[in-house]
Amino acid sequence: MDADLSINSLVKVTGSTALLGLGSNLGDRIGWLYYGLARLGGHSDIRIEAVSSIWSTPPVQAAGGEFLNIAVRVNTSLNAHELLQAVKGIEAETGRSGSLSDARRLDIDIIYFGDSIIDESSLVIPHPRRLMRSFVLAPIAEVCGTAVDPVFKTRISELAYLKLPGLIPSATRVFHPGWHGSPRSGKFG
Repeated sequence: MDADLSINSLVKVTGSTALLGLGSNLGDRIGWLYYGLARLGGHSDIRIEAVSSIWSTPPVQAAGGEFLNIAVRVNTSLNAHELLQAVKGIEAETGRSGSLSDARRLDIDIIYFGDSIIDESSLVIPHPRRLMRSFVLAPIAEVCGTAVDPVFKTRISELAYLKLPGLIPSATRVFHPGWHGSPRSGKFG
């Protein structure tokens, strides 16, 4: 699992901005998050623009221990379906079975893809449960800038701090030595 972390910042990708959620609750969770970042950053059609702090949450409808979660803002020349194929390929490299209830080394979800609204059997964007999960909202709020939720026409960062009905569970920012994120500790949700 030794990932090459030399994310190519010289890649000039022009296209859409996507907000991704990455999570891990199996094995070397920090290592798997780094692996996901390295694989995303190593893709010729994806440029990483921002990475959030690490957030910890209990598993929701999944086996295993605590999840570590991050959000990543990327610029990509891929369309939404191609990006889905790319992230599912990265998940498959880590042994992800596709079952929602299994513990996982790496889970990557497309939360937003520009201002796209897609409702298909294979792909729903924005992510349909984004507003119910503090482990999605908290890290996304750190990297989304002024992006607006295309459904609610509200800044994503503002949605993240509303006490929405059904918000589960509480997410806690964690400090990990060497992680680029904030050394502050805090709670969300």
